[in-house]
Amino acid sequence: MRTAPAVDYLLITAEGYDRLCSQLETLRTGGREAMSERLREARADGHLEDNPALFDVLEEQAQLERRIATLEARLSEARIAEPSEDGSAGIGSSVQARDLETSKLVEYELVGAIEGNVNQGRVSIDGPSDARCSAPLPVTSSASPVHAAKSATR
Repeated sequence: MRTAPAVDYLLITAEGYDRLCSQLETLRTGGREAMSERLREARADGHLEDNPALFDVLEEQAQLERRIATLEARLSEARIAEPSEDGSAGIGSSVQARDLETSKLVEYELVGAIEGNVNQGRVSIDGPSDARCSAPLPVTSSASPVHAAKSATR
């Protein structure tokens, strides 16, 4: 039996890619500059061997560098998703869902795995659909289908 080759990249919207690039640049410049200043201040506060403030800032610096490395890795693996040619919903499409508890229509943008944020109306296509939809339906761009959805804010 033949299996599909492993995908070694992450699909993302163009806006999501730009947002991550901007976040990375902010961390590389402003984040590192602020951290450098905080390190200078902590080092000036006393002995290096017994300086809890310095140890805290060094831990924060390590977290900052991990976040930068994570963003760099994600961006190096990211590929901007192309719009669907056949009219089906995919990354970058907007879909509507009806909240089963309030009967209110909500709109979501379908996005790649690394940019999903339900609170901001961006739902990852790789996320668990059962958390949001009780009956996922095929979607076409010619009509805005309505899915019955559980409340995403529980």
